[in-house]
Amino acid sequence: MSAPANPPSNQEARLRAFVETINDVLFVLTGDGIFSYVSPQWKVAFGYELEETVGHPFVPFTHPDDVAGCAAFLQSVMATGEKQSGFEYRVRCKDGSYKWYSANASVTTDPIDGSKAFVGIGRDIAEIKALTQSLQESEFRWKFAIEGSGDGVWDWNIGTDAANYSRRWKEMLGYSDADILPTNDEWAVRIHPDDRERVAQTMQDYLDGKTEIYLVEYRLKCKDGSYKWILGRGIVVSRSDDGQPLRMIGTHTDITPHKQLEAALLETEERYRTAFMTSDDAIVITRLTDARYLDVNDGFLGMMGWTRDEVIGKTALDIDIWHHLVDRQRLVDALARDGYCRNLEAEFLTKDRRVLVGLVSARIIRLRGEQCMLLVTRDISERKTIERQVQQLAFYDPLTSLPNRRLLDDRLSQAIAASKRSGCHCALMFIDLDNFKPLNDAHGHHVGDLLLCDAAMRLRNCVREMDTVARFGGDEFVVILGELDVDRAESAELAMNVANKIQDALSSLYVLELPATESAMARTVTHQCSASIGVTLFFNHEGTQEEIFRWADSAMYRAKAAGRNCVCFHEH
Repeated sequence: MSAPANPPSNQEARLRAFVETINDVLFVLTGDGIFSYVSPQWKVAFGYELEETVGHPFVPFTHPDDVAGCAAFLQSVMATGEKQSGFEYRVRCKDGSYKWYSANASVTTDPIDGSKAFVGIGRDIAEIKALTQSLQESEFRWKFAIEGSGDGVWDWNIGTDAANYSRRWKEMLGYSDADILPTNDEWAVRIHPDDRERVAQTMQDYLDGKTEIYLVEYRLKCKDGSYKWILGRGIVVSRSDDGQPLRMIGTHTDITPHKQLEAALLETEERYRTAFMTSDDAIVITRLTDARYLDVNDGFLGMMGWTRDEVIGKTALDIDIWHHLVDRQRLVDALARDGYCRNLEAEFLTKDRRVLVGLVSARIIRLRGEQCMLLVTRDISERKTIERQVQQLAFYDPLTSLPNRRLLDDRLSQAIAASKRSGCHCALMFIDLDNFKPLNDAHGHHVGDLLLCDAAMRLRNCVREMDTVARFGGDEFVVILGELDVDRAESAELAMNVANKIQDALSSLYVLELPATESAMARTVTHQCSASIGVTLFFNHEGTQEEIFRWADSAMYRAKAAGRNCVCFHEH
């Protein structure tokens, strides 16, 4: 396509700056599939220089399994002239790896020679692909993550046509519980008339097994009569014995701001300004020489809590927005080195002094004859909280907050590797509480849980910070003592000292305070326990992880057989 004859206007410069700053990749293909333009994000995302891409066909940059689909998608868009969305394919990076991308595409006509060109916007969907896999592994964890991310969740019984919608789904479209009927028709009748046939066909293709996942963009009617652009995703989670789908679960994501952004990038400055002001992301433009704010969008004001008058003309240091100045310095260094910064995680302080985690992208641009910085920040605080919660669920015992078996296996693997490096022996202890069952039988499991939490705290106080205390299950605990001594006999003595310390701690009287309930008054329960401990030393890779566990477990049972409340070592 021909370059403009005249220098770009300020509006065009802003538009170009925005294209260069957003995470999405903008590209243009000729009718026969040759790249004629790629935005700067192409190099950031895939590693290719401009001259390595422009003038070359799309095929070498595409996963071999996806080439035919890409060609068909290109031909369909060029033949119909209609905009199409949500095509998924894999792009080959310069280092040989592949990235999943979703493309929205339309056709434009070169004003000079009248030729048709394929204009596409690609978005990284690696996280969506990973999430889809996790959905198939665990429905609960999927629902937990999606609800936390702000998407609306729907649950459809295909056989009965009964449907449930999450609170967020109703809020997104402005409906109350009284407005929603428990049938799938509730969703179908709200689809924009121009989109109904396409959505129905996409759903049917998925149910017929023609596509791997239900994924479609369309418009849904809100209570006030307006429409929102929705990205609909879903999977079948239940099938009959003969393979017929029985139940689907999916999400609706509000992508209206993204649609507005697409229109702004591909159409006019007016649309661009709408996207700038209505984006949920915080977008600011600052002067590079003195870092003073020249413009901020509503997303910034809503996210950070200030008014426009409170920030325009001031700097980030004036309003004390950086929680850690080291994050600001990382941004400054990246801009000085590369002229841009992408996906920097940083903590910010809002006006009411809340800490917010943001994902920052920025680049140096030129506006009105001077250098400026365009900075886009996405609030990922909720996502980071969900990640921490998912990690806690995956690797820690929910009762005692000690590492669970999965994390214990990893810690043991680390201890074996550390032993090889240092030449020191390590020890693993299997600990079983004696006289625990009578407490549960007499007072109930909730009292037993209180004792287990107390025992976990006592165990942590008996070992070093570098050591691991884990709950193995029931009233059994495991302790890993790392890097004891080069000499085996000295290591055994050190481990015995810790075991004796643990016995003393666990044998002390437990005083358990039970709060008052509707059916019972507050009371105190006392109980006496002891511990049977099996110990095995290990060094380098002289035994597998399974053998080390088995050795310590066997020694613990010998301790129980010897009368309990004692320590036994495994003899190699």
